[in-house]
Amino acid sequence: MNTFTTSLPESPVLKPPITITQQLALLQSRGMLIDDQSLAAAYLQQNHYYHLNIYFHKFMQPNCDNFLPGTNFIDIINANTNDSWFRRELSLLLEPLEIKLRSCLAYYLAIQYGSDVFYDRSIFNTKNYYEKLFKSISNDLQNRRNDPVVLHHNKKYAGKFPIWVIVEFFSFNQTSKLFSSLKTPDQKRIAYTYFNGLNEDFLENWFHALSVLRNICAHFGYLYKRKHNPRPRLMPDFNWDKDKNDELFSYVLILHRLSGNALREKFINNLSKRTSQNPSFSLENYGFPVDWQDFLNK
Repeated sequence: MNTFTTSLPESPVLKPPITITQQLALLQSRGMLIDDQSLAAAYLQQNHYYHLNIYFHKFMQPNCDNFLPGTNFIDIINANTNDSWFRRELSLLLEPLEIKLRSCLAYYLAIQYGSDVFYDRSIFNTKNYYEKLFKSISNDLQNRRNDPVVLHHNKKYAGKFPIWVIVEFFSFNQTSKLFSSLKTPDQKRIAYTYFNGLNEDFLENWFHALSVLRNICAHFGYLYKRKHNPRPRLMPDFNWDKDKNDELFSYVLILHRLSGNALREKFINNLSKRTSQNPSFSLENYGFPVDWQDFLNK
């Protein structure tokens, strides 16, 4: 009689789970002040320990598991709450930009090359972005094969999609890769027609960087004192230190350049209001200079 067995290579034993009460005791043993145990316990119930772990580390002493003197659990709540607010504000700039890029690419490519342009390898550059993008989208469409739009195109068009339909399944990252896959003349025309003639190399770099920021915002990633990667290229007229392009402010400068006047104005006003009404919210924790409004009002 054959016996089927599976064996996994031995690995270190994982940490055991601990209760919320034990989590609070651990934080206190490392020097954190907790004024209201019930409030802290309720907050950990809604925002689990590991989600907050990055904030714990931001308030710890260098090369040590102990907190900086005076660190209070309320500091963690404030950092997490401010990040949540900031992510929403950034998304208000990122969302219309993502949709604009998707729309402009679909329209330009359809008019220039036809509805089936996505399947014409000859119009794309020799980099390997296109192959990876095509494979990625094919897998996504397979996973969404029960979507009514996918079912319709599989049945009526043998699984082919016009460019203006297929881009609706693209993530920001995939849309960015579509732009990167184009030949330089097409990139230049798109930049000139839809993005105020900005340099196509900068746009390619910016779209990629902003797609990463969009994912951070969409998946509740932290922003507080974060060093961002990739480090976007900055135009000379930004007058911002290029060595500080790992700060969130460098991304904000790019979003400011690419967004419409109304969105820019609303963003600046909301930031100003937040800083004046919430003492726990400091833009210095996001890499902003003291005179940030001077940069954004140019």
